[in-house]
Amino acid sequence: MTIARYFRNFTLLFVVAAGLLAGGRLEAQGLETGSTRTISSGTGWRLIDADPEGRSGNNTMMWEVSPGGVANLPVSHEQKDLLSSAFADLPPSASESNLIYFSQDLLQAMEQPTFPVGFEQWADEPISEKSFGCSWKTETRNRSWPYSKNLLDKSYPFSGGIFSGSLDIDLPLTANVQVAATYQIRKCFSIPVGFRFVSATASGNASISGSGALSVTANASAIYEKEWLVDDPKLGEVSFTVGPIPVRLVFTLPIYVGAKFEAALSAQLSASLDASATGSFTYTCTPDDCSGTNDFSDQFEFTGPTASVSVDLGATAHARVMLRVALYDDGFAYIEGGLKAYAKAGVWGYLGNACGDADGDGNNETVRALVADLSWGYQLAYGWGGWALPDRVRYAGTHDYFLGWRDLLGNGGSTALQPMILGPSSVAEGATATYTVKMRPCYKYANAVNLSMAPGVWTGGTVVTPPAGSTTFSRTFSGGGNQTLVATALSDTFGRNLNVPYSRVITVTSTTPTAPSGLSATALSATSVRLAWADNSNNETQFELHRRTLPSGVFATAATVGANTTLVLDTAQGSTSYEYRVRALNGTHGSGFSNLATVTTPAAGPPTAPSALSATALSATSVRLTWADNSNNETQFELQRRVLPSGTFANVATPGANTTLVNDTTLGATSYEYRVRASNGAGASAYSNLATVTTPVAPPAAPSGLTGSYNSATQRINLSWADNSTTEQGFTLQFSYSGSAFSDMATLGANVTTYTSGANPPLGSYQFRIRSYNGTQVSAWSNTFSLLAVNVAPTTSIAWIQKAETSWGPAGTLTAAGYAANGTGSVQLIWRERSSAGVWGAWVTVPFQATPAADTTWSNTISSGSPTNACHWFDAYTVYSGVTSAVFHFTGAPGCP
Repeated sequence: MTIARYFRNFTLLFVVAAGLLAGGRLEAQGLETGSTRTISSGTGWRLIDADPEGRSGNNTMMWEVSPGGVANLPVSHEQKDLLSSAFADLPPSASESNLIYFSQDLLQAMEQPTFPVGFEQWADEPISEKSFGCSWKTETRNRSWPYSKNLLDKSYPFSGGIFSGSLDIDLPLTANVQVAATYQIRKCFSIPVGFRFVSATASGNASISGSGALSVTANASAIYEKEWLVDDPKLGEVSFTVGPIPVRLVFTLPIYVGAKFEAALSAQLSASLDASATGSFTYTCTPDDCSGTNDFSDQFEFTGPTASVSVDLGATAHARVMLRVALYDDGFAYIEGGLKAYAKAGVWGYLGNACGDADGDGNNETVRALVADLSWGYQLAYGWGGWALPDRVRYAGTHDYFLGWRDLLGNGGSTALQPMILGPSSVAEGATATYTVKMRPCYKYANAVNLSMAPGVWTGGTVVTPPAGSTTFSRTFSGGGNQTLVATALSDTFGRNLNVPYSRVITVTSTTPTAPSGLSATALSATSVRLAWADNSNNETQFELHRRTLPSGVFATAATVGANTTLVLDTAQGSTSYEYRVRALNGTHGSGFSNLATVTTPAAGPPTAPSALSATALSATSVRLTWADNSNNETQFELQRRVLPSGTFANVATPGANTTLVNDTTLGATSYEYRVRASNGAGASAYSNLATVTTPVAPPAAPSGLTGSYNSATQRINLSWADNSTTEQGFTLQFSYSGSAFSDMATLGANVTTYTSGANPPLGSYQFRIRSYNGTQVSAWSNTFSLLAVNVAPTTSIAWIQKAETSWGPAGTLTAAGYAANGTGSVQLIWRERSSAGVWGAWVTVPFQATPAADTTWSNTISSGSPTNACHWFDAYTVYSGVTSAVFHFTGAPGCP
């Protein structure tokens, strides 16, 4: 919805709430804001029922009219004249898109000569001679709302099935809002007859703070175990009597097989959020646009999430062989003893970041695991049972033996098997550092693990027992920089060959400074050498500069300077060659030496004067200077310049030794005279010859950003542009009307950036361009700006919709046609279809957008893909040059059922 359409609805609701029709006064009459209903509509107008539920008890029919809709309104000429007068009385700044709402009853009554007879009760002040006629009155309504409430302060524990946890939320809010609505009332004979919305302003401030925490855990497990008797061979029996009692002992060998399956899953998730926001705003909206400012700031601190999932699967198969001795038979009583042998296979998986902080940086790493384990073993078995005794089986003397183990994610892929290295992230060179090594808390197996630590030689334990067992490793580091520590879980006492490393980078801070580099030596004079280098260390206490005389001298200390020094001036002798080196010191620790730098000092005395100075103008702001260097002991040149005819020489550049070319770019369009001399520590030479040059006049820079508008109220064209030059003498503005050749429109002075035409220029299509000039020099043309000068607001409508077979277009489609005028661009057609089942479809924009013909007519095709859609219902409307037409309702072609 556009701003104008939004305020159209807002204005209507405000009219109803004010009770303009419910009593004719602006005091509220108990009529609450409700919906409205469109009775009929046309181009630029609607007839609406502001209170279709009849709560006000009055006639609530109102005309909603735009400036371009007055002529199309189905009312008498007298009523149209009253509406035209109302628009004409609006201030010049009023928007062309403003809408006026008029009471249907009062507008009809106003065309009668007897008005206001019969309507005096609606007057809000006594009717007198000064009340005759009509005028607009502006009013403003204000209101503010403070608000403070904790929107949510709850804790929600939950549990059910395998899940349990809690969700905690706290959300307090404070706010204060102020609004002001400005509107105009049309009064005739002191009776309110119409209404228009002007603007609404909203301002306020608000702050909100909140926190939340979520914690969820899930646990599930299942066990299936069963044993089967596969054979029970009878070995024999022994019979005897005890007195008169016969006794029989039966010996059997029952053989059992069995299986056990175990599955366990555990998961956890936790996270928390602290958030706050505060700010203020001020906005003003009119029927055309909204503008304003806001200043909001927010802060969010998110902790987590911490999450993990662990899955443990196991399978055991066994066979049990027992020697059973029964009294008479094993249904009466028996005892037995034997051996149970078994094979076990297990799979363990894990994924999450709740399995420890391996490097102690405060953040848990996300790790994973998927491993398989295979072993076998045996147990001594014994038991008893029968009719007289309950059946029991007991086991003793468990013996487990390793068969195999595999990382299903590849060698080292299961990072949950890595050990953790806990200790300082930075250690000093030469100091002993100690680190604690242990397995991660989620590590599955409880067998002791053998460890190694690298690089270098470490002291300390090499075995840890999970889950809580740990050991320490210590060593002394030498040399500065980054070191990578590697702890490796080698194997465990059960026989698993793990070979899983974990690496962590630490910093070893060095006390030996880094050697300086980039040493350079420059002879400033016969007795002075400048030494400069790059300081590559941050822990030196001083630098030591060494010098020797070439070709066979011995290095000796020439200077000792403080930390962070990178420049030294050394006192030397003329016409002598030297070699230098420098190193950094920190107590007894010294860095290596820098590169070697050599220099030869010049002979004592000032240099020879340069000659053959020439000056060549490269542009209006640049001159190239060249000369002959006639000396070998200068340290620099001094280039001087003066403005002719009577300026004073001043230095413009001091180029270094051996320079013979300089570009002077700090110039304007005028004549200059130059001279140059050489200098060193002993003095300066004479000046060279004089060189003169005259720089050309540069053309001014072209203006840019040409834009403008046509003011239909003042009937003038307004243009503006950017002045990109500081040297222009003026501007030439040209125009083209309706495609004609460009011709001069105005000649303007320097530094001008706006132009307003004379009143009442011919309406139509214009093009404009502008350029600057300076004497005979002219700039390039600016951009070309196109402008359409029109006074009449654009209009658009749909005249009819027919079957394509009776007009034109593909069979089974509809043809829509209508009118559009006073605008630019294409007419956009939008439609929707109601199916045979009575369901409305989505709005569809026609891909081809027709441009109005010369007679302001347009046409286009509606096609839903259904060959019988001519019997369906359609809604359609157009958009042209920013104007939206009324909706056209098509209820089926003639002959449809």
